[in-house]
Amino acid sequence: MIEGIFPIRKPSVVTREIENECILYDPDGKLVHIVNATARDVWDLCDGRHTLEAIALKLYEEYDVEMSVLKKDVQKIISDLERIGLLSFSSESGTEQGRISGQ
Repeated sequence: MIEGIFPIRKPSVVTREIENECILYDPDGKLVHIVNATARDVWDLCDGRHTLEAIALKLYEEYDVEMSVLKKDVQKIISDLERIGLLSFSSESGTEQGRISGQ
């Protein structure tokens, strides 16, 4: 897991909760993505203030799963969200400066 990198949600993405799923609508690409509850929890923490490690630690408090499994899941979810253009990354916490990929 890459340390010191802060994932940031794409600001234009609209989030809606429906039952146990979360809908992420990207108006720029006119695409809808449906994610499960775990991916929604990861998405919520991609605020530019949490590193990947901090996201995994936060979720570890809520999920009954081994940390090694959770870290792999968080890495996969974040990689998938970045691949479809919904996340960028920063090398600095809570700022637009230091952006290293994405939008």
